Amino acid sequence: MRETAGGAQIPPVDRVEISETAQALSSLNPDANIRAEKVAEIREAIANGTYLTEEKISIAADRLLDVLRTSLAR
Repeated sequence: MRETAGGAQIPPVDRVEISETAQALSSLNPDANIRAEKVAEIREAIANGTYLTEEKISIAADRLLDVLRTSLAR
């Protein structure tokens, strides 16, 4: 405990500081249309390396076309 100039006891005071990020997150609508199952599915696909993006599909198509062109050129 702290003492005042007159000797009175002052009990300690607890304080909490909330970051700007935490404040922003707390202002989000908890009822927002977030499909937790879909988010979990996408996270799992990314972790497994099986998540398809336009870029991955384009690369695969280009490779397939290269193989076909090579095969037809023979």
